[in-house]
Amino acid sequence: PAEGATSPYSYSVGYTDIYDVQFVASGGDASPMVGQSVNVRGIVTAAKGTFGSSDFYIHEGNGAFEGIQIYAGGLEAEINEGDDVTVCGTVSEYYNQTELSAHIPAAVVVHWTGNANYGYADVTTAQVSPANVDAEQFEGQLVRVSDVTVTALPDGYGQWYVMDSSMVACQIDDYGYYTYTPVLNDALDELRGICMYSFSEFKIQPRSDDDFVGPPQIANLRYAPIPPAPASTITISAEMTY
Repeated sequence: PAEGATSPYSYSVGYTDIYDVQFVASGGDASPMVGQSVNVRGIVTAAKGTFGSSDFYIHEGNGAFEGIQIYAGGLEAEINEGDDVTVCGTVSEYYNQTELSAHIPAAVVVHWTGNANYGYADVTTAQVSPANVDAEQFEGQLVRVSDVTVTALPDGYGQWYVMDSSMVACQIDDYGYYTYTPVLNDALDELRGICMYSFSEFKIQPRSDDDFVGPPQIANLRYAPIPPAPASTITISAEMTY
C-alpha cells in the first residue's frame, strides 16, 4: 500500500485459523505466532467500543483457542456484533493477552452484517478462575457459566465473583455497559461475556445486560381482595423482569 513508504508491513497470503494463532500447550501463554503477519476471519462477538474505542473481539467457533482480540487503531468505521470480518495484522501480546493488531484501517474488511455468532464456550467458573493458567485456552473467547451464585461484591475496581458447582469462583469485571448490580448470594441462570486477561488475572467481561439471565426478579406484588376472605377467590398480580 501507499503507506508502505513510511510504514512497511509484512503480509501473508490466505487465511490463518484463529486456533493456530491462539493455541499453546497447557500452562503456556504467548502465541507461537507473535510477530507474524496473518489474515484471520470470524464473527464479531464484542463490538468496537464495548470495551475500548479501538478494540473488538471475533471468533471462528465456540471452542477453546477460537476467539481473539482485535486492535484496530485509527479505524473509524463501526464494527458491530454479528459482523463477518477479515482482519490483516500482526500477532502480538499486549500485557500477556494475545491480540491481532490491524496494519492499517483498510486491513479490516466487513463481509456481511447481522450474522449469528457460533454460540458460547460453556465453561465452569473453575476453568476461568483468575489464577488458572489453563484459562488461557478461552482468552478472547465468548464464554458462558451457568447456575452461578454471587459470592463477593464489587471491590474498588468494580471486580466481583460468582461460583458454580465447581466450588471455585471466577472474577467478573465492569468494562462493559451493563446496569446489573450484583447482590450477595444472588442466583443467575447464566452469565456470559468475553474471557479476558488483564492485570495478571483471567476474568469474564459481560458486554451488556443481555449477558445476565434470570431467574426473574419479582416486584410490585398485589393481591385482591384485601384482606382476603376464606371463601373468596384471590387474584394475584406481579411484575417480573429477567
